[in-house]
Amino acid sequence: MSDNHTHSHTALLVMDVQAGIVTRFAQTGDFLERVNTAITAARAAHIPVIYVVVAFRHYQLTVLSDCCVDSDEEVQRVLLSKVFPRQAEVVTAEAWSERLKLEAGR
Repeated sequence: MSDNHTHSHTALLVMDVQAGIVTRFAQTGDFLERVNTAITAARAAHIPVIYVVVAFRHYQLTVLSDCCVDSDEEVQRVLLSKVFPRQAEVVTAEAWSERLKLEAGR
């Protein structure tokens, strides 16, 4: 089996590796070196490299905590308490709906 056939359904996603995101985290040097190694390996193997860039910077993001589900309760807890609050407001659907009603009544 040729390498091209072996990797015909493979792609490397490089997600959120941009200055506005990466600079938020300490010790990015080793991380960026590992990402670069992976990108170089993918290109050498003729695997497409797809760059995904956060496009939410012009929006106020809100995560509705009681509308999120994960089969692993610990993953859900970490997402809602540590990950999502870094980039969005985390509230319940009821609280968000009530706030929208109040703002519409101004």
